Amino acid sequence: MKPNFVIFIADDLGIGDIGCFGNDTIHTPAIDSIAKEGAKLTHNLVAAPTCSPSRAALLTGRYPIRSGMASALAQGVLSMITTTDCKAGLPRNETTFAELVKAAGYATAIIGGKGQNWEGGIRVPTVVRYPPMIPRGIEISVPTSTMDVFPTIASLAGVDLPSDRVIDGRDLMPLLRGTMKAPPHDYLFHYCGQWLNAVTFTSQKGTCF
Repeated sequence: MKPNFVIFIADDLGIGDIGCFGNDTIHTPAIDSIAKEGAKLTHNLVAAPTCSPSRAALLTGRYPIRSGMASALAQGVLSMITTTDCKAGLPRNETTFAELVKAAGYATAIIGGKGQNWEGGIRVPTVVRYPPMIPRGIEISVPTSTMDVFPTIASLAGVDLPSDRVIDGRDLMPLLRGTMKAPPHDYLFHYCGQWLNAVTFTSQKGTCF
């Protein structure tokens, strides 16, 4: 039986705002229970520090600069103007994981309001639960990315990844199931708008630079 997928996203939620990530003043029992019954990812990164590009990366499994969802910096002020002809969201030739699983018979929906524009940091608290596939109470400290959601969902839904484009995310199920310890990415690139600000390199032994 194929699984159902429920993804919760919270804007401006810091790595230190959750009980299971060490906060002892803010009570988050529901989130903490997911971590207890599944996996906690302590080095999960968004692909961009702003709302629209980070959402584009999550939905497509690709760096947002590939689809033109990158903002321009003008006189030190972040201006949300895309760099290609995508005048109203993602270009139509991009494929989201929702579109991918629809082909496998899934029904999809999105519930929520418009998010804030500034995310702040790129390291985000992440918990995942899928019994019995994911062991209880495991902690994953190697760098992962929200772009990994796309290929992970595709793998679990039994659908192939698009072959006509680069998918930057990786299937995290071997890592989540505990059958693989090596980091899924050798390199992760960190853009602020159109500009490459940093690169994370992780050796296959798990050492992060």
